[in-house]
Amino acid sequence: MPAHAARENFGEFEQRVRRRPGLGGAAAPLVILVVVLNLLVNGPENVWGRGVVVVGLLIVATLGYVWFRRVRWGLYLFSEGVVDAAGRRMG
Repeated sequence: MPAHAARENFGEFEQRVRRRPGLGGAAAPLVILVVVLNLLVNGPENVWGRGVVVVGLLIVATLGYVWFRRVRWGLYLFSEGVVDAAGRRMG
């Protein structure tokens, strides 16, 4: 982060603002997880039900991974600019 800020002449570091997870970002995987767990408990009756379970678990895992990466990083405020850091991407 300091190297990127120095290259772009953002000035002195002032503050880091953490991202806050949105309700939609937390609710979507929760809804998918409830559907998947319901199918697991009641037993998927056919190939489509099993496919929904597998795909649903993959979606929940992916969204959870992305959500935690975005929350971990944040906005960095400098005297001459702002750096938005999300994972390895900085803008």
